[in-house]
Amino acid sequence: MPFEQLRGLTTRDILTALLGLLTGLVVGLLVYNGLRLFLFYAFPPPPSLDMARPEDLPAVLATFPPQFLVMMLLAWSVGILSGGYTATRIARQGPIAAWMTGLFLIVTGLIPLMIKGYPMWFVIMGILLTGLFGYLAGILGDRVTQGQGR
Repeated sequence: MPFEQLRGLTTRDILTALLGLLTGLVVGLLVYNGLRLFLFYAFPPPPSLDMARPEDLPAVLATFPPQFLVMMLLAWSVGILSGGYTATRIARQGPIAAWMTGLFLIVTGLIPLMIKGYPMWFVIMGILLTGLFGYLAGILGDRVTQGQGR
């Protein structure tokens, strides 16, 4: 049975896992948005175009150099790595907290990507990289937690 491992969990274990998941989401979003703001400072859009207007967005994206999009992918991935690692360390229930955090952050990042019209290579690489970083966050966080005796 897949839920056999849940039988030994106490309410405290479940609440700790939930706290880890929520904290991981907050940390991941803060890291990603901080890096994203820095990127918009380093690569400002043209003043004649407004990123808040949906009709201007394809023109704004066309003005950014390819390095900007690659760095956006890395910012998204580092956000998921930091959020997943934090979730695993707090939850202390194995890598599942990081994987759930990564999944939530991937889904919340994919919705704007699909709406705003980013290039397809960016969407595909975003899914692959962020999935990999979420998986690695769980493995890394679990190994560190096991090394400290849970």
